[in-house]
Amino acid sequence: MKHILTLAAVLPFTSVTAQTLLNTSFESGGAPSFANWEWSCADPAPVADAPQGGGTWSAWKEPGQAKGCFPSYLFQRISDMPYGAPVVVSGWVKCPQDEFNICLSGSIGFGTINGGTITPIVNTASTDPDWTYVTCGHVFDPGAGDTAIVMLSAGFIGGPIQPSSAGFDALGLDIAEGIDEQGLPHLAHFPDPATDMLYLASDLGGVQGLEVFDLTGRPLLRANGGMGTQRIDVAALPAGRYLVRGITGRGPAVTSFIKQ
Repeated sequence: MKHILTLAAVLPFTSVTAQTLLNTSFESGGAPSFANWEWSCADPAPVADAPQGGGTWSAWKEPGQAKGCFPSYLFQRISDMPYGAPVVVSGWVKCPQDEFNICLSGSIGFGTINGGTITPIVNTASTDPDWTYVTCGHVFDPGAGDTAIVMLSAGFIGGPIQPSSAGFDALGLDIAEGIDEQGLPHLAHFPDPATDMLYLASDLGGVQGLEVFDLTGRPLLRANGGMGTQRIDVAALPAGRYLVRGITGRGPAVTSFIKQ
């Protein structure tokens, strides 16, 4: 059976390039860097711990503490954020804990800043001690003086203890056109370019029926998918651009990636 992907099926999502969300892996030239990022409370810490394909360094931020400094955020202003269109931020989060340390959560999301006042809007959090890929969607409708921001947080605690920091790495920002926020069938992927494993996730839960196509619509790879972050081995594909399609909780979604 021949599979045909029409342009309408391929292009509901447009990747926002590095002109919008900068320094997404918190490093430059092999050294840690927080260029283009701002923060409240203590400085973020660079740690030589990263998810597969995420380089060497990641950013770690401590939670807010009612008896110390709060709220505690790592954030980046998105001055050219499209308003009225669904946008999705994605990335890897790590929240390590053991019998001696507790990590509240690591969250990635959106907010606004206005005259120095930060207002959180929406986020997706993880408490997984291993690197976990998360996504968060939103449609911005700004007030006067608001600037959209991508926000990273390790949570907030009111007690006397100081929980562990959460780690963040390899962020991405995408625009989805022509659908409302509640109907957002987004398929996030990482890394891009990919060399061996391509990871995929939906902000609506699981991803089923994964298929990889070349740009002519010829099917090349298939995977059953399931709940949570999925992966598909693309190591055998020649270098080039490919399409990947999956079924999310609200229907099919298609995105593209580069095989290195």
